[in-house]
Amino acid sequence: MKDHRTGRVGFFILSVLFAASVLAQVYIAGAATLVNPTNWAKHIEFVHLFGFTIPLLMLIFAFIGRLPSRSLIQVMGVMLTIFLMYFTANITRTLPWAGALHPVIAVVIGGQSIVIFTNAWNLIRKNKRGELTK
Repeated sequence: MKDHRTGRVGFFILSVLFAASVLAQVYIAGAATLVNPTNWAKHIEFVHLFGFTIPLLMLIFAFIGRLPSRSLIQVMGVMLTIFLMYFTANITRTLPWAGALHPVIAVVIGGQSIVIFTNAWNLIRKNKRGELTK
């Protein structure tokens, strides 16, 4: 039972880190757009640090914590959406309209990170009170 708790707490911590990373990434993009275009390099580098690493670790902790299947589906959804981000960033020269979807998809990822964080928090809170989770 303790392993499950460890997995759930680890998942929660990673969900906080992921949401904070998404927020930081949006800030860096804003800095590149409105302050100095050299910040685009930081924007590109930073996503490589967290983009797939944190969600992959979240999947591992979700299995350890025996989280509900919806948690796994949500994380896999984030991974798919991040793939779409890479796609839209790299297809812009060929399909400019697809490149314009890049910031829209960023908003979607932000929403996904909030949903995952909220669900992870609820799982931790319920477990702390000794309630059974689905």
